[in-house]
Parts: sequence; structure tokens; C-alpha cells
Amino acid sequence: MTKHDDQNSINNFQKEKLTTNQKIAKLRYLMKKNNLDAYYINTADPHQSEYIAEHYQSRSWFTGFTGSAGYAIVTHEEAFLWVDGRYFIQAAKEIENSEFKMMKIATSGYPTLEEWFLENLDSGDTLGLNGQLISQKFYQDLSEKLLEKNIKIRADFSLIEDIWQDRPTKPTDPIYIHELKYTGRTALDKISEVREKMTKDHAEAALYAGLNDIAWLFNIRGNDVKHTPVVMAFALITKDDAYLYIDQNKIDGRV
Repeated sequence: MTKHDDQNSINNFQKEKLTTNQKIAKLRYLMKKNNLDAYYINTADPHQSEYIAEHYQSRSWFTGFTGSAGYAIVTHEEAFLWVDGRYFIQAAKEIENSEFKMMKIATSGYPTLEEWFLENLDSGDTLGLNGQLISQKFYQDLSEKLLEKNIKIRADFSLIEDIWQDRPTKPTDPIYIHELKYTGRTALDKISEVREKMTKDHAEAALYAGLNDIAWLFNIRGNDVKHTPVVMAFALITKDDAYLYIDQNKIDGRV
């Protein structure tokens, strides 16, 4: 089967709005193609933000559960959604017509994510996930746990994003400078303080991924996340330079 044939098979699902179960079927098709036994879907962006742009609302789009927090697991036979106590009623209603079964976080009788993996995956199985949407600590901790049972993790997949045909684009609104009368300090002053801390800690550089940190450090604001004036970017501070990694289309003549 060629790559063109694979895409045609996937696109056959796109003739009308997909149900949650149709999305699950598409995911299982790709899981089988990539030799995955389970796939993990979380609520995150590459910055590990609490609130995320619509472009990264993969778990919400895929499961139909629209709460702000939760994560899901899909195998070739079953599908599970973990939510906390704020969302038990909402989640039950939103997934009632799908294969998803609700797992109640921090509730007696329901396994944690790690417990579920160890109880339900077999030695030699492979778990797939999108490595851009998890923290290094999450990956390391989970890898150590699953290694006990010889369960492998593949973090080089973005299967939900691959099948989300009408996915919103990344935010493109221009950034703007937060005025000194509101910040109280210039960006240069803040960067100088970071460098003092770097010297004290014998660090050559400081890397920033948190959007709140970057907005504060550079005195910039944006509209990339609803109700949160942050900007999608990364930053690197060295002893001599300060780098802001950002979509150039978001920078206009005012910045």
C-alpha cells in the first residue's frame, strides 16, 4: 500500500463530520500501521501551558470532552478518558455516545494512568504518544515504570494531529510591547538579573519554554490563548545574547 493509498483511506472518513467513534477507528488504523498497541492523548501544548490555544486542543477534539483537563488512552479494543472530580458529570454526558469509558482521577476503584499501563499492556507492547506535548520528567518517569514490564514508548508520533483535518491554525495575531508604566522594569533589566543568577549557578545559558515566563521577561503580550495575554514562543538567554524564537509574522513595525 502506498502513502497515497493510506491518505485516501483516511480521507474516506472525511465525507461528513466525524463522530467520536469514527475518530477512534481512524486512530486505530494508524496505530496498526505503525505497530502501536496503545496511544496516549493528553491536554497540552509544547510549552506545558495550563491554558492552551485551539490549535492544540487535540484531546478535546478527539474525545468530545470539552473540559480543560483530562487525558485518554486508546487501544485496539478499548478507549478510556481520565478526568478529575470537577468534570465527572460533564464528561459522562459528553462521551455517552462513544466507546470512551470514564476513569475518575483520585477515586477509589479507578487505576492511575501508570497502574493501567502495567495492568493492561503486555511485555513487548509499544505505547505511542506525541513527544512534543509531554514534559521530559513525564517521559522519564513513565519510561522507568514501563521498563519494569518491558513496555516500549515511541514518542515520535502525532497521530491525532494527523487525522484532524479541520484543525485550527496556529495563532498569528501580532505581539505588542507591555508598557513600562505597567511592568515597572525594562526587559533588559530583567535579562540582566537572569544573567546574574546564571553566573551564581555556573550556567552558560537559560532556556525558557513557559509562556508566562517569556511574556514577563521580554515585556511582550499577545492574543495566542483565549483570556490569557501570552505569546507562543521560546527564549534562550546566554551571557552575551538574548534570543526569542517566534513566528516572524507575529512581529510588526511596532515591536
